[in-house]
Amino acid sequence: MNFATDTLKKSGLTAVDLERRTGIPREYFRRLRREEHVRRSNLNTKKGIFHNTRVFATDDTRWQQVATILLPESSENRQRFLDAVATLQGRRSPEDAVEGFGERKAMILTGRVEAVLVCDQEAQSTEQKEKIELFPDGVAGDRHTRPWRHLGVRDKVLTAFGLPKGVLLAPTRQVSIVSVEELQAIGKTLGTKKPIPHGALGENLVIAGIPRLTQLPPGTLLCFRKGGAPRTAVVAVWAENIPCIISGTEVQAATETENIAGRFVDVAMGRRGLVGFVMSSGVIKKGDEVVALIPAQRLYTP
Repeated sequence: MNFATDTLKKSGLTAVDLERRTGIPREYFRRLRREEHVRRSNLNTKKGIFHNTRVFATDDTRWQQVATILLPESSENRQRFLDAVATLQGRRSPEDAVEGFGERKAMILTGRVEAVLVCDQEAQSTEQKEKIELFPDGVAGDRHTRPWRHLGVRDKVLTAFGLPKGVLLAPTRQVSIVSVEELQAIGKTLGTKKPIPHGALGENLVIAGIPRLTQLPPGTLLCFRKGGAPRTAVVAVWAENIPCIISGTEVQAATETENIAGRFVDVAMGRRGLVGFVMSSGVIKKGDEVVALIPAQRLYTP
């Protein structure tokens, strides 16, 4: 049994009790008792919770509060509880949750570059190329290439803190990366008439062979090599790329499938890919091997 589920059942507290004490919807605790998979969704900064119409989830701060209520005398087991919740959310494997207690060792995964693409100044989608060149400002010829970017609608945490739109930020969204396997899964769930084509999501890199690419943690370095020889280009992962209705509209048109733009946001959550920035300049070509250098991780608990 999942440790979080077991702890919740042994506590004797009802879902209503926990909702009153933490603000987490009672339905989430009921799902947790049944050990159901619960996926994170969009952040509503006004309410401070993650939610959608079918599944409730919440942020780590609130689950730390739950862990303290259920396990007040054991910091080790509180961490184990948080990891077990993350497992049910699909953010951590059961092995990590039980054995790692919040810690994951550094690891290396390899895959293959299936396509490299550039988005011109006018288009939303990207066009396939034989190679792309990375510079400190971004991908050569791409509309996201600049030494800065403006704070916008995707920067909800900063706008909620009070920063005004238009403030100049570091260019952390220079490179967009998607997974072949995750695109296939999105298309299957949506029931698209055609596979989602490369470029429909405005990506610069399409990668195959790295499991759950979208779940790679910030700080992961994507390096590239050809025939065993390393290239100088390196992309640093910044964050998950949150799906939006604009991308859904592009997918709807590209796959010639009606009425899926709205559903895309929900279906693609956690599978939309990543954004990152150029750590080292160089060339990336279709067919290159990609090497993901994943840093050691520890789940922060104050």
